[in-house]
Amino acid sequence: MDLDQLLYQAILEEFGHGVLIITPDNHLVYSNRQAHNICQQLASNDPHTPSIPKLVWYACECLIRAQADSPGKRVIVDYSISPDQKVTVRITARWLEVASAHSQNPTQGHKGQHVLVILESSVPLDAEVIRAVRPDYGFTPREAEVWSQAKAGKTYRQIAEELYISLNTVKKHMKSALSKERCLEE
Repeated sequence: MDLDQLLYQAILEEFGHGVLIITPDNHLVYSNRQAHNICQQLASNDPHTPSIPKLVWYACECLIRAQADSPGKRVIVDYSISPDQKVTVRITARWLEVASAHSQNPTQGHKGQHVLVILESSVPLDAEVIRAVRPDYGFTPREAEVWSQAKAGKTYRQIAEELYISLNTVKKHMKSALSKERCLEE
């Protein structure tokens, strides 16, 4: 691999979203680590699922149909799913022109085209989520810390244990933070 290829590979791996490149006849050409993890999560209910989960392939099929219905128009398919009610995955599919040795035997009507699928998980699988607090809320540092953890989905009990404060103190900080947030939004 030359330096450019290594650079592109590193960018795709560190992109933060899943990246899939799929042929119009449902063959996986490329998957970065994040896409692999999200696809495993989407396929967790069906251990016999191929490498491209049905929900992802559905976006590709919609794109292929839309292209057939509207030739010459730029089409993007975009939708969100919540397979386990804890995580939302946004799936975006668009055409990607590929000119390479891999494109020698293209599908009829899709010469040199592949489907680029971007998978965005509401909760990154390999990183801790830090919720930023708007500075105009006027939170104290402790209110901001408690509010951020609550917005990240932690229970009041988990926040209390993690910050070494009482449950009542968590409730007090949340009450104050929510009051300040409401005042600004009115």
